Amino acid sequence: MLRRLFIILGLLIPIALAGCGSGRLLRDVEIRPAVISPNADGTDDVAEIKYTLTAQSTIDIYLQDADGNRHDFRVAKRRSQG
Repeated sequence: MLRRLFIILGLLIPIALAGCGSGRLLRDVEIRPAVISPNADGTDDVAEIKYTLTAQSTIDIYLQDADGNRHDFRVAKRRSQG
């Protein structure tokens, strides 16, 4: 049985860098639905993650399951502003 995955938007590097500059680096974060169940039953199998960066950044996005295990989705990916 697949465990329900809790989506955690891990934008670790931009958050760390946000303290180095002025203003917020990450804004308008949306995750829908907040909890997914990737068991191919057609219900809550996919999540949409949206965000805006105020400057070019390197990001990490990962999922965390109910047991706290991390599942990387994007690792050290450069993203442009916007």
